[in-house]
Amino acid sequence: MKPRVIKNFIDEYTIEQLNKWTMGNYTNEFFKDANMGIPGTRLTTRYSHNFEFPHIAYKIKEKIISTLGIKFQEPDYKDGMVNGIGFEGGSIFEHIDPVWYPDTYTVHCNIISQKSTSGGITYIEGVPYETDPADLLIYPVSSLSHYVDEIKGSIPRILWVFGFSVNDETKIY
Repeated sequence: MKPRVIKNFIDEYTIEQLNKWTMGNYTNEFFKDANMGIPGTRLTTRYSHNFEFPHIAYKIKEKIISTLGIKFQEPDYKDGMVNGIGFEGGSIFEHIDPVWYPDTYTVHCNIISQKSTSGGITYIEGVPYETDPADLLIYPVSSLSHYVDEIKGSIPRILWVFGFSVNDETKIY
């Protein structure tokens, strides 16, 4: 199960709307410290449930499901989605995500809607995957070790994660 990239999965308008929502909301209490590295350098919706993502995020999720033709259960985070913002000095330490349900594996479909000035590169099994805004990076996070290197510069990195718990019958690679 190798990572897969679909170039230009979303359009510029969608990117703008995602970034506008993140920048307008990351100071709200439903964004919490990710507890990875330097406190306050990476905030996430991962630990919150009492809020609504923008409608456009649900449209992206529908497009992912339709494009990949997957059957799934949602992982245990708000509507199977996570929004994160990383600031200078932020990173994501190397890890493997949990399996949420028996006989499944966890797949993340990631869109970086805003790249940092430099850094903020996703590494999967030690291989860098530098995607552009609009690209969709798909990989089995419960099977492959991954991390993000240090964010540098004044432009924050904005990440959207669409997570799915799928079984072996789902062929998305």
